[in-house]
Amino acid sequence: MSRAPANFQEVFDALARALNHTPAEVAANADLRAGLLEVMNRAYKRGYGKRSWEDAWDGQSVTPVNGVIDYSVIADARRFEIWSSDPRVKDSRAYEKRFTTALDGVHLESGESTAVWVMSLPKEPKFTTTAYAGGTTYAAKALVLYTDGQVYQSLQASNTGNNPATATAWWKLQPMLEVLAEFTVAFARGTYLMESGQAQTGGEARKDALVDLDELAQAEYFRCATNVWRPKQ
Repeated sequence: MSRAPANFQEVFDALARALNHTPAEVAANADLRAGLLEVMNRAYKRGYGKRSWEDAWDGQSVTPVNGVIDYSVIADARRFEIWSSDPRVKDSRAYEKRFTTALDGVHLESGESTAVWVMSLPKEPKFTTTAYAGGTTYAAKALVLYTDGQVYQSLQASNTGNNPATATAWWKLQPMLEVLAEFTVAFARGTYLMESGQAQTGGEARKDALVDLDELAQAEYFRCATNVWRPKQ
């Protein structure tokens, strides 16, 4: 069973404190804020790419049209799978469906048009510290930081006045995986120190963080080992 995401703002504030800055100090200094965000995004990408984390996968029920699933369902996912039903449900009897891909979409070998469950692994999310403004019109894929401390991506153009936390047709949460929160802070801290001239201290911090990441990846493997569905690597 997947776990709830971490709160981006809390993780970002933890990075600030790890580098002896207060959140208020970071909020008042645009250059410092941009620097911390940049190393945090790089650190998160490093952790996200370590393995296929269970919590990173999305799942949705989709009804094929004449046995074909449109690519818009998959979006820009790194990989995807098709199942008879949600395989993450306890005691699930779900089984994986065979399919082929073509220019017009994903073709189920069975040719069926009954609902199936599509599991997809998105590309690593990016984060921002740019606050949402209700009067601003956002383009598709624009990122905002909302008052709940989470980052959201606009799903459509001409996006004005829609609440990122509730208007799911307009906004999508950019989840910070809870399992990667501590690693992200530790590795980002080490990177920031290295690039600020503290090569030895920063390098050691990054090395320790990578050791912890290896342990997290191993724990994730055993956590999912007995499930019907296990993230493919």
